[in-house]
Amino acid sequence: MNYIDGNNTNNVATNLEWSNHAENNQHAYEIGMRKGPTKKFRKVAKIKNDQTVKIYKSLAEASRENNISDSSIRRASTGATKTAGNFQWIFAD
Repeated sequence: MNYIDGNNTNNVATNLEWSNHAENNQHAYEIGMRKGPTKKFRKVAKIKNDQTVKIYKSLAEASRENNISDSSIRRASTGATKTAGNFQWIFAD
């Protein structure tokens, strides 16, 4: 249930609309009651022989496409280890 004007004490029928959870969140965002997504994805670059092989939009994407754990890629990207999956990794953002 959405309160069209955002005021949950205004229970007039014309101020109410049915909504599912996703629609309710979207409505709250649109009228300023909720901030947008806060999760920021960091791009990560896969490097071999000092050449960038590919830039991924997230650690999760790099992990899935290369069958390497995201924690291994993160450690290589931060310099805790030299490589992950025989590649060097750096954050590209």
